[in-house]
Amino acid sequence: ATIAAGRLGADKFLPEVFTMLKENADADPILRHAGSMAIDGMCKSKDALELAAAHESKAVRLATVMVMRRRGDESVVRFIKDASPTVADEAIRAVHDLYFESARPAVAALLDTRQSRSWTPFMLRRLIYSAYRQGGEINAARLVAVALDDKVPEEVHTEALRLLGLWTKPYPVDQFTGHWAPLPERSVNEVRASLNQALPALIKKDSATLLTALGLVDLYQLDTSVLTVEALAQLAENSSLSGPARAKALEMLLVRKPTNTLALLNRYVEDKKDEVAMVAIAELAKQNPERGFEELR
Repeated sequence: ATIAAGRLGADKFLPEVFTMLKENADADPILRHAGSMAIDGMCKSKDALELAAAHESKAVRLATVMVMRRRGDESVVRFIKDASPTVADEAIRAVHDLYFESARPAVAALLDTRQSRSWTPFMLRRLIYSAYRQGGEINAARLVAVALDDKVPEEVHTEALRLLGLWTKPYPVDQFTGHWAPLPERSVNEVRASLNQALPALIKKDSATLLTALGLVDLYQLDTSVLTVEALAQLAENSSLSGPARAKALEMLLVRKPTNTLALLNRYVEDKKDEVAMVAIAELAKQNPERGFEELR
């Protein structure tokens, strides 16, 4: 009946549709869909849709967001801060997943107030991807802030740092939606300042974050003054870190050519972590091929 009223454009039944949606309270997705289709059919003008958009019931507002998404209406961005997280999330999905570019800056800006509500990891990923696609120094700083935020799930930390690694030469396929959506190359200056400022905190994080951060040091030629020989030696020695993270620290340490290089190599060729041992063996093979091949065997 609801869908029939919508197909007829019988807007005199709009109050009844609102009542049905309110009483359903999103319990039955079939009825929610019917209400959304009815609103779409009855509210052809923006003024008419405003009645639904301003409704007190979050169920009616959610159905309205679905209408706006279906229409490709980028003004759906008005709902991204709705009092109901369910309504807000649906609006964010519309902006991000359908590439509503004029609305994307507002979604990226939600990272500035991310502590004001709870987020699922996938919704947070939509925010960081919007910041990544928008680009610029402000959005690079937002991703760095996410990477440093201890309240953010680890998989979101890792993804924020990974996107920072792709910042200057974005991969042409959107790795969230899987769509072909190339971006132009960007200046390293957009991201370097934020990473330099955050580097002392990043190297104190867990193994995954540390490994990525050390990779960014090489990639963007970051200020390594905080990565002293002593600091790198401590990272390489830290058995609580993963093998790859310790191996990267050892690799960067050996580049500095410390005075005790030979002692370090003799020590780490016997390391329990294969990744660490292989870095030491590779360097040993450069200095003394015969000894290096002996350790490799």
